Amino acid sequence: MAGLRVVFLLCFAMATSISTVAGIAYKYDHLYNMVKSVEFAHTVPVMENGDPVQVGVNLDIQRIVAMDPSTQEMVADALLRLRWSDFRVAWNQYMVSSVNTLVWPNADSTWTPDVVVTNGPGSTFDSSPEVSAMRLDHVGNVTWYRRLRVRVPCDVSRLDNAPDVTCLISLASWSHDSQDLELVTSHSYTGRQGSDDDVEEDHVSRYRVTLVGVTKSSKASSCCPTPFDVINYRVTVTRR
Repeated sequence: MAGLRVVFLLCFAMATSISTVAGIAYKYDHLYNMVKSVEFAHTVPVMENGDPVQVGVNLDIQRIVAMDPSTQEMVADALLRLRWSDFRVAWNQYMVSSVNTLVWPNADSTWTPDVVVTNGPGSTFDSSPEVSAMRLDHVGNVTWYRRLRVRVPCDVSRLDNAPDVTCLISLASWSHDSQDLELVTSHSYTGRQGSDDDVEEDHVSRYRVTLVGVTKSSKASSCCPTPFDVINYRVTVTRR
């Protein structure tokens, strides 16, 4: 009898575990289907009182790849973090058994800010799924990390006679002016209540970054009467 009792308990535990895993899988499938079915998901979210969507911008320079004297360019690997709120992808956590966050693997299936390096047309983003996933939380906060290779003009020849040089990286929306998108530096981002993940820096090259200054400006365009928000990173580089 004792042996049968042990076998019964083991079978019950296995059945419970399988049921739990199946339940979790169902919950996440339900959430994925919900996000995929969002109507007008590729349009800019409409905020309360007609305010623009606030997008928190943080650029982490991870490695100086080259200071090219032939093209007078700085080439660097960087990680761009964008944060914003979109009520359309929020869910009631209590109706989905306290699921608070969701990793969304396909950024192309929902709206994302089209923030680019405006003074570096040769800059490129890594769009592979493993490095372009988004994180959503139940109140509609979205965090999107994007790896990119930055290539911007810089007075590289200055390093021949000076201890350092400062290069400018400007980030702005490609198509939305400040009536649609309000770009803010990461520490100014308010959003909804949520956490902030810091990315560890790793500057491994012949050069090192000694200072990064961040400012915000606006830029007029012939296409639109309203100026575009611009986040400017002034990156000071020295030789190792």
